[in-house]
This record gives sequence, C-alpha cells and structure tokens, in this order.
Amino acid sequence: LGAAATSVWYIATFDYITHGGLQRVKLADGRWSEVSAQTSFSSPYALENAFTFKVVSHADHHMHGAKPFGLLGFVDQAPEVIPGVPILGTIFVTLFPPLWNKLVAKSVADANKAHAEGALAGLQ
Repeated sequence: LGAAATSVWYIATFDYITHGGLQRVKLADGRWSEVSAQTSFSSPYALENAFTFKVVSHADHHMHGAKPFGLLGFVDQAPEVIPGVPILGTIFVTLFPPLWNKLVAKSVADANKAHAEGALAGLQ
C-alpha cells in the first residue's frame, strides 16, 4: 500500500512539475495553439534521462507523440523548470508551494511568452 501511495504521489508530482503553469494560446478563430517546445518542461541531463527512461525528454514527447521513447531527446527550445537543476532535484521543492512558485515563476513566464509569440506568429 505504501509503494502504491508513493507511486501515485510521484506520478502526480512529476506531471505537475513538467506541465505546471505552462499555457497554450487561444487563437482568434477559437482553436487552441498547437503544442510547442515551450508547452512542457524538459531536462537536458543525460543521466537523468537514462534514470527516468527519457520521461524528462518531455517536450520531444509532446511534439512527436509516436516517437519511440528510446529516441526521445532534449529539444533546445524546451524550458527547464529551474535552469541548471535536474527535474528530479525539484520534486521535494513542490512540498513548499511558496518556495516552488518563487523558483519557477520566471521559467513559466518566459516559456509562456515564447510559446505565445510563436503561436501568434504562426511559427509552431
């Protein structure tokens, strides 16, 4: 039971970390902008990617859903949650929401701005 609870917590936390605060743009015709490298956080760290079976190559997964996980890689335009810190290093910071919000606010704002500019320019 403890392992199940830990797994659920880990998956929910990881999902929050890799998507939290990132937004797609509602276009003038009412459709939502397409997924881009800026709509999910990723990690450029090879060891972390190996340890998580490339789950932290998240932007590549969103952009190329049919791509086999073994071929996923880091997309240069993909934002990092906290630049210079592996995603796995941020998991326990989520237990302290004020600290989490302070640490990721700039990354979220920068990623949302980059996505919106690309979406509105039609450069997805």
